[in-house]
Amino acid sequence: TIAKNIVKYRDENGKLKKEAYVNSATNFFSGEAKEYYETGVLKSKLNYVDGYLNGKQYYYDTTGKEIKTEEYDYGNLIVK
Repeated sequence: TIAKNIVKYRDENGKLKKEAYVNSATNFFSGEAKEYYETGVLKSKLNYVDGYLNGKQYYYDTTGKEIKTEEYDYGNLIVK
């Protein structure tokens, strides 16, 4: 099996902006990734395969309420 590492991206003030699983062999996003507003509230929950958006993607407003979903097939938007 290929190892996946969680990588955390922070802004210049150290606040978490994004955390994602990265395939250690390819360095591509692989699996779930989460993006955050500056306030720390979840902004989006994304799914990747081999670096491409794949499957359902969830987007949230600044209060954490789900506002949109999209579905991708290896990087191609198929359902808005």
